[in-house]
Amino acid sequence: MADKDLHAELAAEALDAAPGVLLRRLPGREVFALNHPEGGLVLVKRFSERLVWPALGLRSPAQREAGVVEELRCQGFPVPAVLAVQERRAGRLGRRSVLLLEWIEHRQTLRELLREASGEEARQRARTLAELVTRLHVMGWHHRDLYLQHILVRADELVLIDLGRARRSSSLRERWFVKDIAGLVHSCPRAVPQRARLEFFVRYACGRGMSRDRRRHFLAAALAKERRMSAHTPRHGEEQHARGQGWTDR
Repeated sequence: MADKDLHAELAAEALDAAPGVLLRRLPGREVFALNHPEGGLVLVKRFSERLVWPALGLRSPAQREAGVVEELRCQGFPVPAVLAVQERRAGRLGRRSVLLLEWIEHRQTLRELLREASGEEARQRARTLAELVTRLHVMGWHHRDLYLQHILVRADELVLIDLGRARRSSSLRERWFVKDIAGLVHSCPRAVPQRARLEFFVRYACGRGMSRDRRRHFLAAALAKERRMSAHTPRHGEEQHARGQGWTDR
């Protein structure tokens, strides 16, 4: 059986399968790992939604995320490979869909690594992260869920995950870029040295061609957004991230 057919069959089974290793469960969404018939694991994102009649022709969440991941991958961004998408109507107005993704072999998320990293390693990872996020934003993408735990460390490479909310816009919307940077500040461990934080932001701002004045305004907006994030009660039992210590551009 060809890989494509095998993955399509596995995705069809995942529409109803009991989660293997449950990684996350939120209203209308489950993320879990399943054993691949040829060894290893695959990642499954399963969505359940209730539709209204005007929305019946819209793409499912699995299809939308698959489209985003495929486009990012074609543009050379480090993201998981899409293996298969399946969906099925559930009753008159229900729909269930499944996105099957490559399992990224990793030991840690970037947030976990930075909790333990030395000052020099933190600075090196800050440089790599700045390059990745700058390229993402310069090409018009905004992740919209950009936390350090949504970046996996595969050997020396950073891999973006949880791309269901990512979008690309021809008109650059600064507020979404601000939100992305605020999410990184919000999820940054307290152990990360100020020097590494500053190096990330200066490299990011220079990469986007920001003037010194614009840099200050952007940073102030990102820190204000992070304060609003910190004031919110975590939804769906999510972890309350350690509040950022502030990234002052000096």
